[in-house]
Amino acid sequence: MKESEDDGITVPIKYDPRLARVFLNKEQAEKVEEYYCLCADEGATPEDIAKSKAAMSSMEVIIGDEDVLRHVAKDIIEDYKRRTETTDRLQKAMITCADRKIAFRLYKIMREMQPEWFEKKKALNELVLTADEKNKLNDIAFVNMVMTRDKDDEKELYNLLGDKEYRKFLDSEFKSEKSNFHISINVDMWITGFDVPCLTMLYNDKPLSKHTLIQTISRVNRKFDTKECGFIIDYIGIREEMKKAMKKYGGEVGPQEDLEVAHEVLRNELQLLQERLSGLVFDRFFGNNDLARLQFIQEAAEYILANNVERKGEVSFLKLFKEHVKRLRSAYNICNPAGILTEKEVAWSQCFMGICSYVNKMTAAEHDTESMNRHVEQMVQEAILASGVERVMNEGVEENIFSDSFAKEVEDIKMPFTKFQILCKLVAKAIRAYSRTNKIQAEHFQKMLEDTIDAYNTRDKLTFTNEVTQNVVNDVCDIVSYKINGLSDKLMDILKELKADSEKFKVLGITFEEKAFFDVLVEVRDKHGFEYADERCIGLAKKIKTLIDDTAVYADWLNNDNLKSKLANQLTYLLYKEDYPPQWDEEVFQKVLEQVENYKKHE
Repeated sequence: MKESEDDGITVPIKYDPRLARVFLNKEQAEKVEEYYCLCADEGATPEDIAKSKAAMSSMEVIIGDEDVLRHVAKDIIEDYKRRTETTDRLQKAMITCADRKIAFRLYKIMREMQPEWFEKKKALNELVLTADEKNKLNDIAFVNMVMTRDKDDEKELYNLLGDKEYRKFLDSEFKSEKSNFHISINVDMWITGFDVPCLTMLYNDKPLSKHTLIQTISRVNRKFDTKECGFIIDYIGIREEMKKAMKKYGGEVGPQEDLEVAHEVLRNELQLLQERLSGLVFDRFFGNNDLARLQFIQEAAEYILANNVERKGEVSFLKLFKEHVKRLRSAYNICNPAGILTEKEVAWSQCFMGICSYVNKMTAAEHDTESMNRHVEQMVQEAILASGVERVMNEGVEENIFSDSFAKEVEDIKMPFTKFQILCKLVAKAIRAYSRTNKIQAEHFQKMLEDTIDAYNTRDKLTFTNEVTQNVVNDVCDIVSYKINGLSDKLMDILKELKADSEKFKVLGITFEEKAFFDVLVEVRDKHGFEYADERCIGLAKKIKTLIDDTAVYADWLNNDNLKSKLANQLTYLLYKEDYPPQWDEEVFQKVLEQVENYKKHE
């Protein structure tokens, strides 16, 4: 196991004991540990077995106690939320139970406490899914029981467990990174030989020892994305057995010192971030006004963007900030579930992670993979809906970005750097949409966007004051605001030109799709400097469109070399017959064919 970690094949396993948190009293906890010691040795004598059976009778009473199960269920729900609240990285979990009856009772208690986890959906929040994703995903609960049926099972449990085909379906869904199935409740199934790399947490309420223990806890040590370790959250007291087994099989159980080191890292990063953002006044974030809290996050993002000037040989302000927050987040993910952070440390951590997520949301080129820290998101959910900045940033809302009302809404955003970042995202989105129909013109607009971004990134060295008033933008020099607003105006001009170009087909008397072929013909003509009148380009564009519609009628023609070859031959003949270009050039044919494929791909 140690060699596997050193070679980067697996990740370390961290142990989090929860025994004392959920059992009713110290005596019961001690009985559980005594039972575990008694049953740990698989080579038990008959006397030991007799003692074990007697112990198990009281053990089932303790583990299956209604209050204990409620404590366990509540702790699992809260712990899972804590561990997943600060990252969008997929983290699935498995709950192992001592027997079927206990597993089913735990299932029902969790369903009572967190009913939305048990509704069959494509995702907990289906609003974030695209239409294509909705079509591909299955409706399934967030939490499911995985075990075989028994003829003596009560009716509800029998129906819940399903047949062999249903278990295969659960297997496939749990392994799928896109599925809504995130937490499984198990007794014996899946605890050995079942690999799901994104499985990060194992909530154990089942006696385990030796190789079975190693097999079970190894479900969470597979590498996945930015996963740093797997977690064993233990409700039954397997620490000593884990230490024995890990020693035998060449691994380590994360010691208590890991928590202390992580806590020290967290405190250090908080101090560094407070110093780096010393120009901000944080009072509004820690107040009770949700809207003020959101406005502070926006202004903090503006402050970071305003100070983020890229210079050769230097690490940018934004990159340094993100690196500090990344280390803070890693330490937080270890410390917070263990319950060792003070309220003040939790609040400050959420503040910096919330600011970072907001900045990422604005600066990400594509749809960002991080969302605002869930604690912050919950606090400001209502306020966000009232925020013009957030609304125009939200790519899930269809917004007419060419309308006068949109231009007015953008104009009302008073923070110049925030406005620029928002416009960058929206212009890029508009260009991507246009490229689905008109590849050539989209490339022109993309070049214009890149030139504007380059001008932003290479702007002159700017000086900002450190004292911040209610609005951070007041700290930015007037000349700086003027320059950035000028670049934002350029982005608005790109939008206006894109709109005009997309509507030019009406003037030409052709369709929106035909114009895309017209633009290819005109660009190649102008680049190579041969004569071919616009009227002839219009006529040829129409014929190309008709040829494509008549020939490429099969849905899979892009993947069919014979169909593509047939179309290429017909297209070559058409261009030759229409005398375009006067002297044959392979580039001409390739440009037209690229637009044909682009058109059919996004039709």
